[in-house]
Amino acid sequence: LFKMSCTSNDTSINITIPIVMIPKSAGDAIRQPLVAGQA
Repeated sequence: LFKMSCTSNDTSINITIPIVMIPKSAGDAIRQPLVAGQA
């Protein structure tokens, strides 16, 4: 099992999440088929 608690001896881990910015129209074009498929 992975230890989920932190102790005073643990070092901080830098976690980054990549983000891609796209125009709203492109986001809508991606979202519509996904929503239609889930309905």
